[in-house]
Order: sequence, then C-alpha cells, then structure tokens
Amino acid sequence: LTTAAVAAMLTTQVAALSSVQLNNLGSEQLQALTAGQVGALTTGQLNSLNTSQVESLTTAQAQSLSSTQLNALSSTVTQAIETADLQALTSTQMQTLSAAQLNKLSDEQVGAITTVQIQSLTSTQLNGLSSGVVQALDSVQVNALTSTQVGGLSSATLNKLTVEQVADLTQATLVAIATGALQGVSTAQLNALDSAQVQQLSTSQVQALTSSQLNNVDVAQLANLSSTQVQKLSSAQLNAMSSTALQALETGDVQAMSSTQIQSLSTAALNKLSQAQLESLSEAQLQALSSSQLNALTSSSVQSLTTDGINDLTTTQVQGLSAALLNRMSTEQMGALATSRVLAIGTAALQALSTDQLNALSSSQVQALSSSQLQALTSTQLNRVDTAQLANLSSTQVQKLSSAQLNALNSTALQSLDDGDVAALSSAQVQALSTGQLNNLTTSQVDALTSDQVKSLTSAQLNALSSVQLQALTTAAVAAMLTTQVAAL
Repeated sequence: LTTAAVAAMLTTQVAALSSVQLNNLGSEQLQALTAGQVGALTTGQLNSLNTSQVESLTTAQAQSLSSTQLNALSSTVTQAIETADLQALTSTQMQTLSAAQLNKLSDEQVGAITTVQIQSLTSTQLNGLSSGVVQALDSVQVNALTSTQVGGLSSATLNKLTVEQVADLTQATLVAIATGALQGVSTAQLNALDSAQVQQLSTSQVQALTSSQLNNVDVAQLANLSSTQVQKLSSAQLNAMSSTALQALETGDVQAMSSTQIQSLSTAALNKLSQAQLESLSEAQLQALSSSQLNALTSSSVQSLTTDGINDLTTTQVQGLSAALLNRMSTEQMGALATSRVLAIGTAALQALSTDQLNALSSSQVQALSSSQLQALTSTQLNRVDTAQLANLSSTQVQKLSSAQLNALNSTALQSLDDGDVAALSSAQVQALSTGQLNNLTTSQVDALTSDQVKSLTSAQLNALSSVQLQALTTAAVAAMLTTQVAAL
C-alpha cells in the first residue's frame, strides 16, 4: 500500500487490522497514519508494534494518543518511544499517565521530560514514582517542581532522592518541603545540605526536626544553624538532644537562646553543655535559671561558670542554692563572690562550705557575713579556717558568736582573735570560756580584757590564769576585781 492509501483508510479499517498486518507496515506507512487513525488503534495493536515501528512514530502521532492508549502501553513499547516524541506529549497527556506507566520510562526518557511537563504532574503521580525514576531526575527537573508540588511530596518520596539531588535543592524548593515530610528525610540526606541550605530552613521546618535527626546529623550541620533558628528550637527538642548534639551548637547560638528556652532546659540538658557554652551564658540567661536547675548542676558544670557569671546570679537565686551546690563551687568562684552575694548565702548552705572555700573569702567578704551566718558556722569550720580569717572578723561580728561557738574554739582559733575583738566580748561570752581557753589566751589578749570582763570572771576562771597572764592584767582591771575574786586568788 502506498502512504496515500494508508492515510485514506477508514478508522474502522485501521482498528480492524491484525497484529501481523500492522507489524508488516513499514516506517513510512506508519508515519502516514493520521491523528484520527492513530487514535483508533487498540491497545493490543499498539503493544504489537515492534521497537523500530514505535521509534518511527512522529511527534504529532504521539500527541494524538489518548490517556487510555498511553496507560495501556507495555514497558517495551513505552521505552521505545523516542525522547522527542515523549517531550511532545502535552501537559494534559502527562497528567493522565499513571504512576505505574511513568515508572516504565527509561532513565534516558525520564531525563528528557521537560520542566513544563514536570510541573504538570500531580502529587499522586509524583508520590507514586519509583526510586529509579526519582533518582533519574536531574537537579533542573527537581527544582522545577512548584512549591505546591514540593509541599505535596511524601516523606517516602523525599527519601528516594539521592544525596546529590538533595545537595542541589534550591532555597525555593527546600523551604517548600512540608514539615511532616521533612521528618522522614534521612540523616545522610540532611548531611548533604550545605551551610547555606541549612540556614534556609524555615522556623516550622527547624521545629519539625525529630530528636533522632538532631542527634544523628553531623555536628557540623548543627553548628550551621543560625542563632535565629536555634532560638526556635522547642524545649522538647533541646532536652532530647545528646551531649554531642548540644555541644555542637556554637556559643553565640547558645547565648542567643531566650530566657524561656533556658528555663525549659532540664537539669540533664544543662549538664550536657560544654564549658565554653556555660561560660557564654549571659546575665539574663543565668538569672532565668531556677533553684532546681542551679542546684542540679554538677561540679564540672558549676565550675564552668565564670566568676562574673556567678555574680550575675540574683541574691534570691543565691539564697536558694543548696549546701551541695555551694560545696561544688571552686575556691576562685567563692573568692570572687560580691559581698551582697555572700550575705545572701543561706545559713544551712554556709555550714557546708569547706575549709578551703572559707579560706578563699577575702576580708571584706568575711566582714560581710551577717550575725545569723556567723552563728551558723560550725565549731569544725571555726577551728579549721586560717587564723587570718578569724582575725578578719570585726569586733561586732565576734560579739555575735554564741557562747557555744566560743567555748568550742581551740587555742589556735582563740589566739587568732585580735585584742580589740577580745575586748569587745560581752561578759556572758567571757564567762562562757572554759578555764583551759582562758589559760590559752595570749598576754596581749589578757591585757585587752576590760574591767567589766575581769569582774565577770568566776573564781575558777581567775585561778586558771597563769602568773604570766595575771601580770598581764591592766592595773585598771586588777583594781576592778571584786573582793571575792581577790580573796579567791
């Protein structure tokens, strides 16, 4: 038959041709078929065409195929379609292709799909694509997807992208990914993002990241988060992060956290922060910490706070510090406490201070201690601190020491009191001293005893004084002695 004769055949005649008859038609004869004739071919006839016949179809003939015909094509016939013919398919034709039919395309055919055709695909079609088809798309095709299409991609579909494809995602494509779908992205895919891409993630996307994703991505990716993004991490995300993940946050990002975020950190999360991160905490952040958070800090965490940081704590916070927490502070931190902070230390907590911590206090810090704080000091603390610390006590402070405290002082501690402090003792305090303690007073301290103090001494106390001590009494003190005291000598 001539090409003219073929072109003149009725559609009913064309539809009646057997597979054998159709297979006997040459390329030129097939190309002579009109759009109407091609549209009349049954799916059985189309699938009977050999590869060379399919390849010979014109773009106009390809455009005349109906959705029924296209979706019924076998894999062999589908893959024989020339890329030019495939590119000639209209958006309407593309939209009618089933995912199963699209999955029959070869890698070369997938790569030939135009961006216009890509943009015509529905979410159902896209989410039905196989890994092979998805991975055959190039970066131009992937980034040609509209924000609506990207937003409709499932996590399973996103998971089919190669790390190379993820690395090529543009900002527009990246930010269009739905939060639920983002949660299905693998660690390898997240690690494929560069710093610019990481910082392009929206607030809702950052907040959608799972604890598994945050804890398994490379630490470099967490360091790539901007301060603004870190500020958007929820308390649940922060508290679920591992030590490695938390410590990957840059100090500037930690410092940018809101007071609310800091307050929401669990004690476990706080103790995961590195020394540099704890050192970077601002005054507002430190002041946002609750007593329970502060008191749960480990020795390492507490001692990571700078001396300025310790003084950033409010007096109310210091008042709430437990004995255990104070005991974890370094001597440098203790020695750097402002007097107002020293004054705020609770009496129970003060009793937990070690000798080294007490000795680290400056004279101004010692003199800032209140009456109740002084009276809370244990005999062990008073007897073990450096004598210089006791000498730093003011006369007013010494007057506040209880009789029990004075009575428990050993000779070294007692002898460290300045003469002025001894002279300031009340009669009741002097009477509370044991005979052994009186016997251990230095001659200078005895010389400082006032007439009233000497008059308050019992006969036993006077008789405990050595001859050298008696000779150290001032003439005024001797003259003030009661006759009963003199008679008892």
